[in-house]
Amino acid sequence: MFPKIVLTGLLAVIPFDGLALQAQPFIPNDVALTNPKISVQDIEFDIQGARLTWQDRVGNLWIADVNPQSGVITPPTGQGQRLDKGLAPLQQTNNGPEWAWGQPSAQIVYTKLINNEFYVARAFQASGITGSWTTQVLPNTATYFSPIGSKNPQDVTPQILSYSRSLSPIAWNITNNLLTTPGGVLNNPYLSQGITSIQGLKGGRWEIGNGIETDFGFAFQIPVNGYDQIAHYDTLTKTVNQISFDSTQKANAFIWEAPEYNNDLVVFATVNDTTIQVWRNVNNAGLWQLITTINPPNARPFVNSPEPFVYKGKSYIFYLRAENTGTSNIKGPSDLWFSSIIPDSLGDSSLDRQVSIGTLTRSDPEYFSYDPQSLTNPDGKYPLYLYYAELAQGLAGVIDGTRIIHRCDTGL
Repeated sequence: MFPKIVLTGLLAVIPFDGLALQAQPFIPNDVALTNPKISVQDIEFDIQGARLTWQDRVGNLWIADVNPQSGVITPPTGQGQRLDKGLAPLQQTNNGPEWAWGQPSAQIVYTKLINNEFYVARAFQASGITGSWTTQVLPNTATYFSPIGSKNPQDVTPQILSYSRSLSPIAWNITNNLLTTPGGVLNNPYLSQGITSIQGLKGGRWEIGNGIETDFGFAFQIPVNGYDQIAHYDTLTKTVNQISFDSTQKANAFIWEAPEYNNDLVVFATVNDTTIQVWRNVNNAGLWQLITTINPPNARPFVNSPEPFVYKGKSYIFYLRAENTGTSNIKGPSDLWFSSIIPDSLGDSSLDRQVSIGTLTRSDPEYFSYDPQSLTNPDGKYPLYLYYAELAQGLAGVIDGTRIIHRCDTGL
């Protein structure tokens, strides 16, 4: 018997007359990563630091490491280091901790519950990614909750957007470096911007990227004549630019710089919870054009929890195709998909791909690709994975609320 290595070498040089080499079909690889005895919920990844954050059911704030090559979470409990306690329950805020990308490293923003009142807090490393962690409740944030951090990894003053139980939404500039007087009194490094011109604001996601435009605005939904429409808010000029106008319900707006469109800003939204539409800000001049509609073949009718990512110079959107509508998707099974935003008319092949396996109830999809250069456009040196939380079944097949994190290959 020939040694295996010899046989492999021979096969590599034998010609196959009449046979054309063809690309291998994509085979999903869907692997459970976290300990099923620990419910790991609503994870968020830091692309700069190869780590994730989340909060547990009793209000502890955790971080854990993510292997840049394998995408494996260490430790499998997700409980690498506890940074804080006393976080407001997810049942009250509907959103857990988020990363605010920036320099010298990303920081975490989240909701604290103090004397039964919401406050915005942060955890940060003033000396960079290898430094020790500091936590702080931000001043003048009583009643505010569910902060969303800005997504420009090059930014030295990241921003957050937050909502209030009783007041108007607000945005803050924040800094990684705490300035103190000789007496140790903290100088207030925050500049608040009341967003009073937007009535009925829903959602809100910062522009993702590194360009001049990025960090100066966010996309959201506003009610117009009975329909939720997509709009853009510029935090410098404090102006609102409506993007969509047709008589359909929009939700889940996200905005980012698209390299395939000369880094113009693009925004997507779900339409009637069944499809995804994408608009382009042509030459970043304020003229928004609808460029494509995503509706891949799948028996499940609804689109849940979509988000964008950029990889090797192309933009994609991942999402759940679900039996029921709603971001939590706890009432029925769903499948994890991603699609490219390039329409066929541009001459570049579009892509729709399912990456999950089996009939499971899924929620909270996320992506991760290590990006140490902080360019939000990985060049492919490190693989890109998609993740989701499986809502596990307990006795008699009833979902018990435990969440198990899965990692899926994308084949990109």
